[in-house]
Amino acid sequence: MSNAKKPIVHLRVYKGLQLFYDANGKVVNPNQIVKLTHDTIEWKNFLKNVQSLGFNSIKVEKMLNGTTLEEIEIPKEIEVEVADVFKKKEVELTADQKRIADLEAKLEALTKKEVPQGINLLSELREEYELLSGKKPHHTWKESKLVELIEELKTTV
Repeated sequence: MSNAKKPIVHLRVYKGLQLFYDANGKVVNPNQIVKLTHDTIEWKNFLKNVQSLGFNSIKVEKMLNGTTLEEIEIPKEIEVEVADVFKKKEVELTADQKRIADLEAKLEALTKKEVPQGINLLSELREEYELLSGKKPHHTWKESKLVELIEELKTTV
């Protein structure tokens, strides 16, 4: 299919780190329309590099037939393709990386100690430590340290 027969897509691109709106709900970011022929090298390169060009949002304005230049309905596939530009791509893990991640998750599940939940958890743990050991806990000890020490005291008693 020659480029003359491919549809022409009008994209509105917005500059900046994020979109800002005025009191009426209208976007105040600098924006412009980019006209590209769909499914060409220019199209693919633009969508691949749109973030590095300083744009933060992109929207399909309209679509024209490549031969007659009449406005046509925008297909969902093109809207999805344009919307996916700013979605974070998931990195595919190798088999070894998947195995390592699975083993790390299992190890974490086995070694994870339950920390009790409560409103005054730190003060409750300090009181329990003081009852078991007969000494006041150090003021810099956090919940996890106190839980470890209390468990040690319970196993030795």
